[in-house]
Amino acid sequence: MRDGALETLRAWGVKEKNITLVEVPGSFELPFACAKLIKKIKPHAVIALGCVIKGDTDHDKYIADAVSHALMRLSTDHAIPVAFGVITTNDLEQAVIRSTGNTNKGPEAAIAALQSALLKF
Repeated sequence: MRDGALETLRAWGVKEKNITLVEVPGSFELPFACAKLIKKIKPHAVIALGCVIKGDTDHDKYIADAVSHALMRLSTDHAIPVAFGVITTNDLEQAVIRSTGNTNKGPEAAIAALQSALLKF
């Protein structure tokens, strides 16, 4: 997803110097990293990419719910688009399918961030 998002950003003319990559250990840590990024560099948009794979319990639902709410709150609290590129899958095979090739969700998240950052009203 990262590569697809980067490719999309470049295709839209975003300069490398204006792209900051931050890696986190898991999807649950995305809101914290996004918050720090927003505070430090005040970006025009943030693209949060991650994957939550179902396990033997409902833990995945709690993680996905918490992450989605926290990212939305960051977006509205700071008036900065935070694109939600966190996929939820039943297994690793689905994760690979949804993060590569024509079904890669990274470009969709990048486009959402770019279009939101360009909103004028």
